[in-house]
Amino acid sequence: MNDILSAIYRNLLESRFSASLSCPDYRRAIIRVEQCMDELRQALPAEEQELPEQFWDACSDLQLHEMEVMFQVTWTAAREI
Repeated sequence: MNDILSAIYRNLLESRFSASLSCPDYRRAIIRVEQCMDELRQALPAEEQELPEQFWDACSDLQLHEMEVMFQVTWTAAREI
């Protein structure tokens, strides 16, 4: 992404995106994810306790890249219209 798109993306992510995630369904999904992570941690032996966090970090990185691509595709489509 170029500098202008990066600035727009960051602004949307920090302002509008966060406000849009305040719905009850999203909060329920977050609670469910946290419950699953807690259950997974309890089920794993002590030497493997870092695995869920590593997995979560990798999933978060993947989601961030997907969001950036979606933003770029949407921006390109909007310009073409």
